[in-house]
Amino acid sequence: MRRRIAIFAIVLLAGCTDHSTPTATRAGAPAAQDQTGVIQGKPADTRPMMPTNAMDVDTTPVLARIEAMVASSLAAVPIPPDAFSQASDAVHPDVACAPAVWNGSRCWATYTPYAGSNAMVENPSFLIARTEAQWTTPPGVTNPVVPSPAGGGYNSDPDQAFDPGSNRLVTFYREVSGGFNKIYVMSTGDGQRWTVPQLAFKEPNHNAVSPAVVIGADRVARMWYVETGGGCGTSQSRVHLRTAQPSPDQTFEEAAWSPASDVDLVQPGSVIWHMDVIALRRR
Repeated sequence: MRRRIAIFAIVLLAGCTDHSTPTATRAGAPAAQDQTGVIQGKPADTRPMMPTNAMDVDTTPVLARIEAMVASSLAAVPIPPDAFSQASDAVHPDVACAPAVWNGSRCWATYTPYAGSNAMVENPSFLIARTEAQWTTPPGVTNPVVPSPAGGGYNSDPDQAFDPGSNRLVTFYREVSGGFNKIYVMSTGDGQRWTVPQLAFKEPNHNAVSPAVVIGADRVARMWYVETGGGCGTSQSRVHLRTAQPSPDQTFEEAAWSPASDVDLVQPGSVIWHMDVIALRRR
């Protein structure tokens, strides 16, 4: 899209600067006109308007043209049915890409099945990228990789990031059970076997929604999440931040998380519910 916009801008500049040099006329002689009725010898900014039938005007709104350019680069991504829900319905996807190919692919996705909008089947599952629009179940994996909570409740909101210190893919998800939102962490080194999920922290319902994690080169993990209190029917929410940094010989399953701090993030007129955070390189 950036290339298309740049080319479009160059075309506009060329059109704005491509003016003919004015041609002088003899004193008292009538001004000559070209075939379009434009008077020759006049500066461009004082020439009469060209007849409308001689102009090729695109009346498509600029926003519609931009949306058309963006839509042309989008593609539907089919999700293979998981073994538990037997459906391709999915919700809350999150993609993590390694600096280089990792166990057969650079990019991996986590998501939760959502057959018929049923939260009881919302268990974290994984896909491997074959292309940007082709995702398949990794070899040796049976989705979902996390079962439903044994004592009742449901899972939701997975998020993941690569840990540069251990070369592992680290996954976080929320378990809603016993009146709490419990944030669990697990990891894999081969994309086939995951560690036993460990509790990172918990908050009363529903004060830890949609965890979004970024792990830096220094192995400092920053997790943003949403405090909603009343859940889906809430009229207000707040965003919090916790951090963790395991020692060189630790994994994130063993790391201690900081107390929550408030984040100054609001959307006037809206209630923040789900979100994602992406780290961008500084220029």
